[in-house]
Amino acid sequence: MSPRVRKLALTIHIAFSVGWLGAVVAYLSIAVKGFFEADPGYVGSAYDSMETVGWYAIVPLCLASLATGLIQALGTEWGLFRHYWVSAKFFITAVATLILIVHMGDVSSFAELERSEVLEGEGPDSRRASFLIHAVGGLVAIVIALVLSIYKPFERTKYGAKSMSEPSVQSTDDKIESKSNWKLALLILFGVLVALFIAAHLLSGGMRHH
Repeated sequence: MSPRVRKLALTIHIAFSVGWLGAVVAYLSIAVKGFFEADPGYVGSAYDSMETVGWYAIVPLCLASLATGLIQALGTEWGLFRHYWVSAKFFITAVATLILIVHMGDVSSFAELERSEVLEGEGPDSRRASFLIHAVGGLVAIVIALVLSIYKPFERTKYGAKSMSEPSVQSTDDKIESKSNWKLALLILFGVLVALFIAAHLLSGGMRHH
């Protein structure tokens, strides 16, 4: 990417990541209140709010952060597998995304039970504790990714060290092939992200009808 495009991509990535962090903090505050609250009316509204914040703020921002982070890696000299900290950040974000989507299905199911008054909100239980733990875990994952981005620990991977030792001048054919592979990787990435986003919202709708 050109310097101007690179700065724009980095700005967008940071904006989505900060939004993700803020949404998780909001979700955590509701989870804490819902965990200790005994009033059934408040508990129901609390988990309604968690469901809304989760599906319509955290999930989209998480997916956007993952996508823009991969664009940053693929479109700059950092690469995805050249530095341990980049690979670790990608792994943490990908795993957090998968756990988040599964977790939000449980949140929708629990919120539906609260709305139907099957649960009476008589103080903390194991499911509320699980939601609180997930919220804390999500916050920790984001903070770890943030620390990795700032401090960039560890050395280059073997692949990264090898790429640095190779001559920087490439033939025209090599450049064309590299550009094509980069575009293909982005196309696959966005296809997977769109599929995940659609599956997440379909799962949310299915949970609401149980």
